[in-house]
Amino acid sequence: PFTGVVISSDGLIITSDFNVSSDAESATVRLPNDPRVLQAEILGRDVSRGIQLLKIPAKDLVVPEFARDESVKVGRWALACGVGEGTGAGGSALPSLSVGIISATERIAGRAIQIDASTNPANYGGPLIDIEGRVVGIITPLTHAGSREGISYYDSGIGFAVPVSDILKQLTKLKTGKVIRPAFLGIQFDTRHLAGGAKVVKVLPGTSAEKAGIRAGDLIVQFNNETMHTSFKLLHAIGRCRVDDVVKFKVVREGKEMELTATLGARPERVP
Repeated sequence: PFTGVVISSDGLIITSDFNVSSDAESATVRLPNDPRVLQAEILGRDVSRGIQLLKIPAKDLVVPEFARDESVKVGRWALACGVGEGTGAGGSALPSLSVGIISATERIAGRAIQIDASTNPANYGGPLIDIEGRVVGIITPLTHAGSREGISYYDSGIGFAVPVSDILKQLTKLKTGKVIRPAFLGIQFDTRHLAGGAKVVKVLPGTSAEKAGIRAGDLIVQFNNETMHTSFKLLHAIGRCRVDDVVKFKVVREGKEMELTATLGARPERVP
């Protein structure tokens, strides 16, 4: 079993894709204190964040309160909730709970909150909540689908959650059945360049970067009106984007500043 979080009173549920085949079209759902087994339609997926949107035939469901971005801060307590194996009295599922603090807010290229509490499959798809009971994020392993993004496997002593605000911004796409994939620009950086911008050393052919006019030797100093001091900061900024997002750059080329626009593409299976 895996856990989910109700996000609308008419039956929308966010959960992890950890235990669900990529070609699955449905899943079964049980609500708390309800003996029925409901059939859920899988509406959409966000591959890079390891989440999916379900829809069940229900109404008047209780929806939790969602935390605002500004309240999600390093050092604050957080609880990773879920449903484990087995049942308790009356056939109810046994809860799983891990407690820790938020240790980082932009891990995994800007896509995840990190907590210092170990999470496991019982938590996946469940809520990460603050001490006021608000949902901060949805717990996911952030593993196989995103392993090439530098994402580690579970049971490593820490846990990750996708910010709930990030998910809610993509609801329209998920409702329409869209599979949201990692955005890809198509440039390689000089990682030794540690200040003043992201130094481009290679532009991959046929990519968004090439189409936008970015060249090797360019220094990217701004991305979507945000100053980019290093290539690592730019990677985080791109990591928060999705395929088909239109983004703006400010680059310095041969001492002159210029502005460029790119439509981000999907990451290829193999990067040259």
